Amino acid sequence: MTLTELNQLSLQAFVTVCEPLLEHCDWVLPQLAATRPFMSVEDMQHKLGLALKSAPLALQKQALCLHPKLGVGKAQPGFSQSEQAQAGLSQLSDEELLQFQTLNQAYETKMGFPFVVAVTGLNKSQILELMAVRVQSTEAAEWPIALNELIKIAQIRVKKLITD
Repeated sequence: MTLTELNQLSLQAFVTVCEPLLEHCDWVLPQLAATRPFMSVEDMQHKLGLALKSAPLALQKQALCLHPKLGVGKAQPGFSQSEQAQAGLSQLSDEELLQFQTLNQAYETKMGFPFVVAVTGLNKSQILELMAVRVQSTEAAEWPIALNELIKIAQIRVKKLITD
């Protein structure tokens, strides 16, 4: 879809088309739609980031908590599935699967939300290393990192969604 076409969509059509940008986080899409027209892909990416950063804490936490966990089963169809597959997360050994499960559980128990990282350009070893480091952090330190990673994921997906 082109940026021009996206700018001209009805609110409902916009929400439907943009839903894959953030799984289970469609509350942000009407806000994003209200900021149209987008002058460029970068403008849309910026406005999406602002919408997430300016959201109430409860909605930010909901967005993080509903984000699919990495390497612990079948990924969401669409962007998540292809992103996790390119990172090698769809073909984990039993040992790697156990490592992901253990680190995911430890991180979520400690932080109160799942581990979130933009996996584009990373491999499973790099992701495991990041998990092992970030699980040692504090919730206060991790919160902005996780939120920024969620924004980064959505911004990467905007580039995949828009064809101009």
